[in-house]
Amino acid sequence: MITAILGVMCFGIADALWRPNILRYGHLKVLIHRTLLTTVFLGGYFFLNHNNQHYDLSMVFVAILSGGIAGVGLYFLVKAFQTESTANILFLNIITLLVSQFSSLLLFDDSPNWALYLIQIFLSLLAVLCFNQFQLKIRQGLQYGLLASICFGVAYPLAGVPIESIGHSVTIFCQELVILCGILVLSYFKKNLGIDFKIYFDFKIIAFKNKIFIADNLGNIHCLSIIDLTTLWKKNFGVPFKSNLKIHRNNLYLINSNSKIYSISTEDGKLNWSFETASRDLKDNKSYQIAIYNNNLVFTNDNAEIYCLDLSKNNIKWSLIFQTANFENTPLLFRSSPVSIDNNGYIFVSTNYGYTYAIDITTGLIKWSIPIYSTNRFSITDKYLVNSWNDRVFIIKKKNGKLVFNKKLNNSKKYDGKTFYKDLIIGNNWIYVFDNNGFKTSLSKNNLRKHNRIKIGKNYQNSIIHKNNLYINTKNSILKF
Repeated sequence: MITAILGVMCFGIADALWRPNILRYGHLKVLIHRTLLTTVFLGGYFFLNHNNQHYDLSMVFVAILSGGIAGVGLYFLVKAFQTESTANILFLNIITLLVSQFSSLLLFDDSPNWALYLIQIFLSLLAVLCFNQFQLKIRQGLQYGLLASICFGVAYPLAGVPIESIGHSVTIFCQELVILCGILVLSYFKKNLGIDFKIYFDFKIIAFKNKIFIADNLGNIHCLSIIDLTTLWKKNFGVPFKSNLKIHRNNLYLINSNSKIYSISTEDGKLNWSFETASRDLKDNKSYQIAIYNNNLVFTNDNAEIYCLDLSKNNIKWSLIFQTANFENTPLLFRSSPVSIDNNGYIFVSTNYGYTYAIDITTGLIKWSIPIYSTNRFSITDKYLVNSWNDRVFIIKKKNGKLVFNKKLNNSKKYDGKTFYKDLIIGNNWIYVFDNNGFKTSLSKNNLRKHNRIKIGKNYQNSIIHKNNLYINTKNSILKF
């Protein structure tokens, strides 16, 4: 009983962490990393005890079947967490218990108290109706949650059959192997197969005066010589750094995961000052953005705030809090586009709260806002802001925030719903847009109806234009056009 209670507590804590990670990294990446780690752990436990194992092919097959059902349930579970609140999905575990009781009846002749069982079913259905606001059509997130609960309700008791015969270590290892293989196959067909080590280790880099500065998610700042890559100095500040890096007047500026901004001397790594702002428990790397214009440092934090600091006086000029149009629809994680500032001192920033803003850097007054957003970087011309989001490119007038262009460029049914643009850059005659499928779309500046699309390779990272040449950096190569 103590083991069961501890198991339920561990599952409860782990389940509560599903949604923020799924929203941050995507459901397939979370599934791959979760299952790979558990398979390695359980595999180690299995091989340490292999001398004491008993094998029965028929029972191994039952363990594999149980793992397949649990794997389907796991997929439904992460899909549910994408669109439904954690509390609602976790409450559906009662459906798992009800299905488990019925499965146990079929497998072990473990008959429940039918009167209490029917009352439990009635109360559970009533709870689902409450969550669904008494609408007959059940929301998609709840549908996935119910399917996951049914799968788990069958898989858990079924796993008890081989556990009695071949032991728990063989059974759970077989289950995890089946789940891992299924997720790898699914990821392959979804073209999302790969281990993203940035989940575990991430860093930002900037070069300045023959030096390279690297800040990582372990709280370290490294300064290397750009000539021979020797370490000039290294400092540890204890908390992961999450923002982009900016250098102004020989000082390095960056933000950690507690929304604390630092000013560090580039000469010796000495701390000049730090300023801590409000921070939430759930964070996203795109919450933290920094830009500098003249002596004004502008940054966002994970509490949906934007600040402007006067670096000549080391004080706060102004701050704003981003709001949503409907409080109930406020995203769990705050994300911001990189902060862009034009030559007139206007800040342009967009957030997943649903709006793009033009803000006066001197006063903090909002010049205009428009209900369209992107967390990609804005490209700025004399008159326009250009950006992309999902599979669309949009153009906004800087002067008044009027939306003058908003178009889906890719009409291919093959990639419909599977394409999202990662970045955009403006050349002399063309606007270049890069997507997740490895394509570069060139949009004519003179005729926005004219565009062409070519395959350049997967894993796009960033791009730059230099002396009329376009350089594209991918994970494995640098391309020149």
